[in-house]
Amino acid sequence: LLKALCATGDLQKAFEEFEKMQKEKKTISSYPFNVLLTAALNLWNPMIFFKVKEEMEQTAVPPNSNTLGLMVRMYGHKRMSGKAFALAEEWEKKWGLVPDAVVMSCLCTACFQSKDIKRALQTFEAAMKMGNSCREGAFKRQVINRLCKMCIRA
Repeated sequence: LLKALCATGDLQKAFEEFEKMQKEKKTISSYPFNVLLTAALNLWNPMIFFKVKEEMEQTAVPPNSNTLGLMVRMYGHKRMSGKAFALAEEWEKKWGLVPDAVVMSCLCTACFQSKDIKRALQTFEAAMKMGNSCREGAFKRQVINRLCKMCIRA
């Protein structure tokens, strides 16, 4: 129900349903938070997005790599790549959440959006050293395409 409400763009009813879930003391995982974060990101509503983040922190629900990717994307859209990296480091220490290929891609994109090409390349190099999932074609193509677009615009 929560996902359906978010898909229709009715975040008000989605929040009401979410609060109902919390009051009923249903076990809350990162999933409902991720659904709300995705909807807020897709509707470009930073106020709701950060409200959900705050709620997640208050309830001490452990995030997953999807949550981190969503957070990094929002910071990237706001051209706050420094905050994106700080959060990734904080969550790695606090939750043991090591950035995967998707998060590394989001971090590279956040750098591009902040016009920080040097840091984007450093992140790309770090990702290439991480493991197979980052070395696969899709990730490399995405970063290289973004780098080419940035160079063309410069």
